[in-house]
Amino acid sequence: MKHKLIFAVMILAGCFTILLVIINNRFAEQIKKNQSIALEEDTLKLFQFNQMNMYINEQLNNVSITDVQCEDVDNRKFNMSTLVFKNSVLIYRYSELNCNTCYESELAVLQEIFLDADNDKVAILCSYQIRKYFTTFKKINQIKLPIYRISQDSFNWIVEDYGNPYYFILHPDMTVSDFYIPDKVYPELNRKYLENVKMLINRSS
Repeated sequence: MKHKLIFAVMILAGCFTILLVIINNRFAEQIKKNQSIALEEDTLKLFQFNQMNMYINEQLNNVSITDVQCEDVDNRKFNMSTLVFKNSVLIYRYSELNCNTCYESELAVLQEIFLDADNDKVAILCSYQIRKYFTTFKKINQIKLPIYRISQDSFNWIVEDYGNPYYFILHPDMTVSDFYIPDKVYPELNRKYLENVKMLINRSS
């Protein structure tokens, strides 16, 4: 009787072990499947992100733009063309209507890459309905790069329809190129764009 009980326990233990192996295998397969799906989704999102920026550049590269009016923190007004009197300039465009964390995170990287010595090669064009919010934002965030306020409807082009901050290069002949809408999901790509543009502008100046 004792031997039969031990044999039964061994059989139960063996069955339980087999069951655990089956469950673990299925669990591992499900994890692998989920990882594969996530990888496919990430790849698709990256493809769509690149396609969006390519499409914008196809539509807007080398387009001539209106010489919009800018305003500095001291309430002095001037035309945007004065920014490119000497050389092409990287423009970072955002609005208070955009996602706060989106444009603020980009501003931090922008200031890191374009140091004081490069102040004449970059400009920030922002839109605030109330002027005080513009001056306060610059002061609180210690913006050292040239920053100017423009009207919300200064630019009438498709890139504004995306509702996100974006970059482009403004050339002395008032044509534009190299548009890029950054995404906080791809910080390395955003940084790479700024580094490449900086080298491009330095070579052309």
